[in-house]
Amino acid sequence: MARAQCGRLARDFFTRTGEGVAALRAAVTGAGPVRAAYVGCAAASVIAAGTGATRAFRWVKPALMPLLAASVASRPAQEPGTSGVEQAVLCAGLAGAWVGDLLLLRGPEGQRQLRGVNQAAAAFALNHAVYQVLLHRRGARLGVKAAAVRAGVWAAALGVTAGSARPALPAAAGYGALVAGTSALANDPALRGKGVAAQGLGHGGNLFAVSDALIAARLVLGRRGWLAARHWADRGLHAGVLATYVIAQLLLAEGLSR
Repeated sequence: MARAQCGRLARDFFTRTGEGVAALRAAVTGAGPVRAAYVGCAAASVIAAGTGATRAFRWVKPALMPLLAASVASRPAQEPGTSGVEQAVLCAGLAGAWVGDLLLLRGPEGQRQLRGVNQAAAAFALNHAVYQVLLHRRGARLGVKAAAVRAGVWAAALGVTAGSARPALPAAAGYGALVAGTSALANDPALRGKGVAAQGLGHGGNLFAVSDALIAARLVLGRRGWLAARHWADRGLHAGVLATYVIAQLLLAEGLSR
């Protein structure tokens, strides 16, 4: 019985991974020049983060969400019942993410950086509130198992933050719960039958949670001094934050605009 269950889990994993790859491919290749500009800017931001090119990073990251919003606004919706109002709401959510991106770029390390994290979390909260409203309108509902798993991860992250980066607790508590909620809703199996783009929603929600977990890890390790002499690790974490973030935003925006 255990072997059969492991086999089912493995098959489901590979099936879901294949769906995610197909959704990402469609999102990258099927949306015209503005989406191509987003993809190029996203790649540049990841490279800049991974190589420590701070000046280049500060130039390219602020362009990400405006380009993604423009690519959403320039395409007709394919999902029956998706209105121009919903696309406008989605773009408003991406505007919240853009403000959050700008706030995360501010200031040096230390207490000011922690305040920036909390302020950015408030802006990103709008982004996730919009995602959750649109997911609910698409029929997504919280499942007990999905919610319980993410609640456990959120509680663990809250404990680590309380012990090592207490000033960031507002972000970890409030915004962390929102991210967990988006991830749980986006993974509702009811969404997977709504087309290729919708099959990427769960992956987008999960990658957003991973991105924010990497932000927290970088913050905690930085405050403990572990990253001070390990620039390669700091840059690797930063690149991981950006890579998961830009893919998550792309998959969620694409899935909710089609």
